[in-house]
Amino acid sequence: MSRTNRLLAGVALATAVGLALTACAGDKPANTANALAELPAGESVEIVFESYNLSSAGIWADTIQTLIDQVNTDHPNIKVVGQPGDSAAGIAQSVQKQLLAGQA
Repeated sequence: MSRTNRLLAGVALATAVGLALTACAGDKPANTANALAELPAGESVEIVFESYNLSSAGIWADTIQTLIDQVNTDHPNIKVVGQPGDSAAGIAQSVQKQLLAGQA
């Protein structure tokens, strides 16, 4: 895999984790509007990262899983769970269903 592809995959995963953490952060004081909230000691959060790359064999599935493993190792209070998706459209529908159910 080229360096550019690895970088793009890393950026995509980091963006997804950042968005999920922002959604979990809740209310923040006005002076920290651009900062992510810290999890209190002893608390953890689980993030489901859905990607059609995880349902394929080969380098993309391996790359995404390696990135997920690295986030889980580097941030023990954040657990990222990889969930294979069937296509970009299928993932969009899955996210919409999660939002409607209040479990995004």
